[in-house]
Amino acid sequence: MAGMKLPIPRAKCREDLPGRIGGTGNSNSPPHLIKRMEDREFNELDLRRMLQHARAYRPNIVEGRWVIEARRQGQLWEIIVEPDEREQLLVVIIAYPLAR
Repeated sequence: MAGMKLPIPRAKCREDLPGRIGGTGNSNSPPHLIKRMEDREFNELDLRRMLQHARAYRPNIVEGRWVIEARRQGQLWEIIVEPDEREQLLVVIIAYPLAR
């Protein structure tokens, strides 16, 4: 499973996202995610902040993945994540701003 593994707090409003969430950081990020972060002018700290202050989440169209809804600089963003139950981590697949 490719993606950035980030520590974020356990889901507060529902138990749908399994387990403790933790991880390593940017050194394990695949090149496509790093490129998107550069293109969209955000970094790991911005991503952590968005996840920490997430507004909502819902299942993604890809089974086993979730869409986290967040804000960054007043703009809505979606962050696609996939729980890694074996490692008890949330793997960030991609993050992108929604069109205004």
